[in-house]
Amino acid sequence: MGIIQPKLNNFFYLQIKYHLQNFESYTIKLSEILQDQDLNPQYKEDLIKLFKLLQMQYKEELEIDRYEFSIIIILFTKITLEHKLEQIFCLITQTGILNFQEFFWLTQSFVRATCKVNLLSIPIFDQILKITQKMYQQMRKDIDENLMLIEVIDYIKSNSEISQFILQFYKIQTYENAIRQQEMQLQSYIKLFVQSIGLTRKYVNVDQLTKNWNMGNLDKQHQQYLISLMLKQKQNKQKQTNFIKLSQFLHVISNYLAYIVNDIENTNSLSIDFITYLVYAQEEIIITADRFEKIKTTLCKERQFITLHMWMDYQCIQECNKFESQIRSLIRFQLTYLKNQQAGQKK
Repeated sequence: MGIIQPKLNNFFYLQIKYHLQNFESYTIKLSEILQDQDLNPQYKEDLIKLFKLLQMQYKEELEIDRYEFSIIIILFTKITLEHKLEQIFCLITQTGILNFQEFFWLTQSFVRATCKVNLLSIPIFDQILKITQKMYQQMRKDIDENLMLIEVIDYIKSNSEISQFILQFYKIQTYENAIRQQEMQLQSYIKLFVQSIGLTRKYVNVDQLTKNWNMGNLDKQHQQYLISLMLKQKQNKQKQTNFIKLSQFLHVISNYLAYIVNDIENTNSLSIDFITYLVYAQEEIIITADRFEKIKTTLCKERQFITLHMWMDYQCIQECNKFESQIRSLIRFQLTYLKNQQAGQKK
């Protein structure tokens, strides 16, 4: 996570009063940023800290690159990814179209600003140019063609590496990335189940599952916790006491991965803003505002964060959610399981 991110999220409320377009110069002073701003002490401290991270020496006064500052402010503002990218485009143009030189300018500002606020080494000019050329050509085969905003949005959403980067450093998640990462990791767990099921084909022995789990390259930190949750999913009529059904396995693992892929830094503390991505990764549904508020009230109560255990308890333990969540897990992921099972039989 960016070292100043928790406080920078507050910039959504700042309502910066100067225009980001039509710059008279490429730099900006701290006095210009704070001018006519009615800020509480904490917000002012955050702005000063950001300024110091971005600052560079220009003549006799401390100034920072105006584009770098603007991009950081936009990226940490609580608006959609599409809106963030639109605002960044507007730093250069109002048309939603960029040529290569303009795209390079914004990319260079983004890279330099990201490195500065995270105390990372800044790539040299040629390295940034090479990266920019590669991205541009992946979006537009002809580097002489102009680039449209929608092409950049689609590219970022479809690119796993970039999506993970902005999630790590800016806590910007997308529906596409949440479900993509969950399904990628789920493959390994389904293979584990297929390998452990033996000849029964209906249930997996807990001891065999644990043994194979320990031998594989899977997360072991929450292993016993997850297996205990699987056993709690057992129905009263299910006589086998030391076995787990596919539906129980998929239900717990898919919900677990829905959380893990959003908590990329393993903090065990997700913002309530991630509720929509947690649900999407599990159900592939964009929830309504009403359902968001309902989940937030039940799941978070008065807290402003979500832990793994809070999420798993909500989805896998609470009776009002457990059955419906389990059915959705089985419907969504059983086809993936069957494909893995068939592949295992061919070997």
